Parts: sequence; C-alpha cells; structure tokens
Amino acid sequence: MIADRAGQLLAALLAEAAMGYPAWLFSAIGHPVSWIGALIAGLDRAWNQGAALRGRGQRRALGAMLLLVITGVAAGAGWAITVAAGTGWGVMALVLIATTGLA
Repeated sequence: MIADRAGQLLAALLAEAAMGYPAWLFSAIGHPVSWIGALIAGLDRAWNQGAALRGRGQRRALGAMLLLVITGVAAGAGWAITVAAGTGWGVMALVLIATTGLA
C-alpha cells in the first residue's frame, strides 16, 4: 500500500509540474490554499474581535482552537477524497486533486 501511495504522490508531482493550477479554474473556484486562508481570516475576525479585552490565556486557547479546526478540515477533506477515490478512475481523480494540495 505504501508503494501505491508513493506512486500516487509521484504522479501528483508530475501532473503539477506539467500542468500547474489552471488560471481558468482559479478564477472559477479559487484554490484550496485560498479557501483555507479565507477560513483562517474569518475565524480570526470572529474570535479576535475585542482581542484587547481578552487575556493572553484566552487568546492562546482560541488560537489552539483555530489550529484544531483548520487541521480537522484538512484531515476531513483528505479522508473524504481518499475514500471517494477508491480504484480505477478514482485514483486518477485522487492524483489530480492531490496536485492542488501540493501548495
């Protein structure tokens, strides 16, 4: 199974080198990195409002929660993509989707 994953990673690296992230796709839906940036910015705005009124401990706790949310979203997306990929054409889809995660 490790060799399969290594082969998929190699295929994703080669596809990224050959194609990059198409400008038309970026203009249509953005990029996963920009989606995560928007999520971070939104949570920062929501949780850091009145930051001067919060103590250092509370701000650290909110920062840790932000880290857990972002990690959970990324892990959940990776898990869902892996499960959906299955075999056959799914592996090709997994490789193409993985190229966006290389950023």
